[in-house]
Amino acid sequence: MCSSDLFCEKTSLVNISKYPKPATPAGIVALTLGVAALAWAIVPTIFTTTLPRDTLEALYWGLGEALTTPKHPPLSALILHAISVTFGSHMFPVYALGPLFILAALASIYWLGREIMSPAAGLFMVVMSSVGFVLFPMGYEFNPNTAQLPFCAALPILTWVATRDDKLHQWILVGAAAGLALLAKYSSSVILISCMIAILATRSGRERFFSKGPWLALLV
Repeated sequence: MCSSDLFCEKTSLVNISKYPKPATPAGIVALTLGVAALAWAIVPTIFTTTLPRDTLEALYWGLGEALTTPKHPPLSALILHAISVTFGSHMFPVYALGPLFILAALASIYWLGREIMSPAAGLFMVVMSSVGFVLFPMGYEFNPNTAQLPFCAALPILTWVATRDDKLHQWILVGAAAGLALLAKYSSSVILISCMIAILATRSGRERFFSKGPWLALLV
């Protein structure tokens, strides 16, 4: 109830929808990470004259004929080679790869926290993950560590959703994420094994092996 008719009349004339809504914590974090990612692409482009050592190694490796080496699988080299062929000697697209892959990984981390717990938990996971050494402190460098991030981060949440809903397209995405993670770095097999254990740890997960989904993911 309003204290006076005049106050009610004045406030009713105000179109509140015209005014911007206050930013949510998730929006603030997303904006901050976006600005940081853009900075990680722009600043090295302006102030450096050569690429990081691991990135140069992958670029030269991409020029060769070997599909893989005992050190790393070929995904990072293939991506850098495609960028080099497309954009030539410009360094900005190369420096932008790392931040883009990191943002994709953080999006999957938020999705996992939101699905399993709450949006607030997903936001907390993003904030804590973004200070990791492989993420933003070394975000300008694209190497096998960076190349595996979006796929390793997506694999747990995709496995969770596929196990819960048991839809074929979800299992196809699980298989694709697992395959790309293994093509990025051999050690990503640890994530794959962990997801397999998580499936086998529950009765509903074990029952999924009697459906087509997990076998389709394996085929992919």
